[in-house]
Amino acid sequence: SEASQKFIGKLEELAKAAGAKDIKYVKVPRNAIFQHKGIPHEFAIVFTVEMDQANMSTAPSYEAFREVAKGYKNLAEIGNKLARHMRKNGFAAYPGTALGGITDYTNLGELAGLGAICYHGMLITPGEGTRLRINTIYTNITNLPIETENEHLWVRDFCAMCKKCIRACPVDAIFEQPKPRGDGGMQCIDHASCRDYFNQNFGCAICLAECPFSVAGYERVKSKFRGNPKAPQFRIPVLDDLESDQ
Repeated sequence: SEASQKFIGKLEELAKAAGAKDIKYVKVPRNAIFQHKGIPHEFAIVFTVEMDQANMSTAPSYEAFREVAKGYKNLAEIGNKLARHMRKNGFAAYPGTALGGITDYTNLGELAGLGAICYHGMLITPGEGTRLRINTIYTNITNLPIETENEHLWVRDFCAMCKKCIRACPVDAIFEQPKPRGDGGMQCIDHASCRDYFNQNFGCAICLAECPFSVAGYERVKSKFRGNPKAPQFRIPVLDDLESDQ
């Protein structure tokens, strides 16, 4: 249940060689597990793959839909490859389902420090902006290098002022201000409105395509943004261990 730094370093090398954009680690809180579901281990490896900007900029379209499907395919292949390597070395490894799953991958991505969740409910990261897909591997490794600070939460200051995704949504499915779910998490979109349009229009992805972090890129937005301390934000709190066990 304990891995050497050498093993973890090798795992990260394998992930990036296989096509992963980034990889980090998290202890999964209860409120990130979907209702009536369970996970085999409380620790998880979280990794991302990037989607092509040119294809995603055409959303909603068959080209964007195909790029998203390619992202899911890549996630599955990388997850299976890493899990086989981990098992070969004696560790438990259960790759998450690339499409769907039993936990909120976006939430786990933020908790792991990969990026920050914003008004459209997606993760924004330095490398890919919003043009990414996320997957997990649940494992028994207890000494994963879990980060406790997230340097990317500043993006919510920008999002609170931008809200381009809200204006671009053809069915007004993105809330002006994310709403508490009642379990410590936040809800960013009206699922029913989003789902119907999503199903009829190649998986939509307009909010992803319109997001400045997808178009201009994370570093360019950060370099030009001066901040607004009065801008409304939202947080996704993490239940502590005591609350999680109750």
